[in-house]
Amino acid sequence: MADLDGWNTNPNPVEEKNDSNMDTEGCTFDTEYVKSIRGILKLKEMGWSIIIFILVCVGAATGLKGGFMIFVSISVLICTLIVFMMFLTHLHVKHKLFNMDWYLMDVLLSISATLLYFIASLTVIISPLKPLMIVAGVFGFIAMVVYGGGTYYAWIKWQDSKKRTRAPDYNPEY
Repeated sequence: MADLDGWNTNPNPVEEKNDSNMDTEGCTFDTEYVKSIRGILKLKEMGWSIIIFILVCVGAATGLKGGFMIFVSISVLICTLIVFMMFLTHLHVKHKLFNMDWYLMDVLLSISATLLYFIASLTVIISPLKPLMIVAGVFGFIAMVVYGGGTYYAWIKWQDSKKRTRAPDYNPEY
């Protein structure tokens, strides 16, 4: 649109952007991430967390052990969903959201989830509760193994990102 007397008459300034800026702006989905091992593991982690949550709720969990399993499954699901969306949309690269190392956050989340699922599953299986709670505990151990695999791949990606962002060593001898 044209400028008339110094005023921009275009009510939608986004239309004036050229297509070369579309790579760095907006929200795009990376289908390659979903097909990668890390993406598939994230989807499986979220799936197991949903299944465990449903089993514990249907099993009418009462007491501290059932409540802890619900807390673990929901909190880990929400954190995994946030990290998954960050990597899926590349917001961690495009906008430097919160100026954090999201690969390190992925490692810490995976380690925490592995430990939390181990503790929660162990306490649910040991206690004589309803059969659905025992099944939720077994699925919790499966989720723990999946999160353990996610920890391994997140660690590798974090180490790789540290190598790429490290400044070259200073060599005073020319």
